[in-house]
Amino acid sequence: MKKSRNISIITMIIFTFLMTLIPVTKAHAIITQSNMDKATLLSNDKRVSETLTNKNFRDDRKYYKFNMDKDGRVDLTISHDKAYSDKTLLIELYDENGYKIKSSQTKGEEYRNTTYLPKGTYYIYVLKYASISSVSFDIKVNLKYGNYYEKEPNGSIETANDINLDTSYTGTSDDYYDEDYYKFYINKDGKITINFSYDLVEGVEKGVWRISIEDTYGTLISEYITKTDDTSFEKNISLSKGTYLVKIKPYSGKGVDLNYSLKLKFSSDNTYEKEPNDSLKYATPIDLNREYNGSISSKLDNDYYSFVVGKPQPVEIKLYNYNIKTKYPTLMQIKIVDAAEKEVVNTRLVPDYLDNVSYKVTLDKGTYYVHVFLFPLSYFENDLDYSIKVIGDSSSSTIDTEGFKSKPTQTNISPNKTWEINFSGALDIKTITEKNIYVLDSNKNIVPMLYVLDTVKNNKISVTPVKNYNRGETYTLYIKDLKSTSGKVLKERTKMDFVIQK
Repeated sequence: MKKSRNISIITMIIFTFLMTLIPVTKAHAIITQSNMDKATLLSNDKRVSETLTNKNFRDDRKYYKFNMDKDGRVDLTISHDKAYSDKTLLIELYDENGYKIKSSQTKGEEYRNTTYLPKGTYYIYVLKYASISSVSFDIKVNLKYGNYYEKEPNGSIETANDINLDTSYTGTSDDYYDEDYYKFYINKDGKITINFSYDLVEGVEKGVWRISIEDTYGTLISEYITKTDDTSFEKNISLSKGTYLVKIKPYSGKGVDLNYSLKLKFSSDNTYEKEPNDSLKYATPIDLNREYNGSISSKLDNDYYSFVVGKPQPVEIKLYNYNIKTKYPTLMQIKIVDAAEKEVVNTRLVPDYLDNVSYKVTLDKGTYYVHVFLFPLSYFENDLDYSIKVIGDSSSSTIDTEGFKSKPTQTNISPNKTWEINFSGALDIKTITEKNIYVLDSNKNIVPMLYVLDTVKNNKISVTPVKNYNRGETYTLYIKDLKSTSGKVLKERTKMDFVIQK
């Protein structure tokens, strides 16, 4: 019996601890249906005067409601007869389901706050602080309608605001913990330019912001922190076709209660790194003799680029337009590895006093990767931009696409699909090359692949993309000139289109 009682006590302690970890999003004790029913209706731009008396401060409170006929913004103004203390009134805003949208307090004699909301009915709860005997105040809402405002609540992936490209949206930060999510879609690979700015308010410190790009699962792709003295920010990031999120959050307590503007512009410029590219699997494919732009966005950011050498030859890897000049030493690092992650060029340090560096190496035919990253002990102030170029003979890289027999198109294919190709006889391993089995994307660019031969009978090849295929895009698998161990050609020249599921 004593043992059972102890177990019960332990269970209650664990339950109580877990309850403290569960965020409460519904204000059951404050916004009840009874409170909603007795709320005073606030008309647009009409001032209402009230007094909170010296009764028990938890009993004396006021409830108001207002109706948003369309999506838009509400400017809430509350003024009282004098500033009794640093905090005189507590103000909370709820939606019609009792979800708390924001909570704040008056500072000084007048309180102003802007919130962007979708169409609906909303409730305001006003309570005086315990140390105040009584206070008289005026309350007013000013409603402005429009489609290009942030719509609260949008503090999660599930409630993210859908936004259009090349369109400006206005939002605000309510407090240090406020996170605003926006969702956008690009229908092909290309470059997104993030334009972000905010309004300065007299008496409010300049804002510093954290701007993040995430996928729809919340995985961080890239992150930027604005500088203290900047009121505007522009950054380029290259992305594959798909749906993404922008998350905006005040950083280090700054940026609170400031209105900001967000605009995303798109162009089909493919000369930027494609995030995420933080591993060999997700490396950005680059062509020889073409300049690409990248950025180290944090101390832990890793950028990988893949390139194909069509024949044994010397190549030159150049890292340039690199001029960061920070107040402490900063070192970038660069190394070249093969498909087995074996270094073919030892890791090199790139000091911040150089604007460009180059490394020359002779490579065999195959796929290689350039890894760009920051030296761990380096000082990091903000994102570091650079350009990269691999110089070599690309004449042997011409892709053959003529004279192939087409197979039926395959649809709804998984982004990490492995194709298994079976043959009637044992294969000559020397004919299994990127010239004989390859995949091209919709722009006729070669897609880096991994090839695995069944070593039991040597008659089956598995072909897997190094980086997942882009959702919704069409690819083509080509097979030609494969031979058996006796020298017989085992398959006719064949191609097959396949479409990746959206």
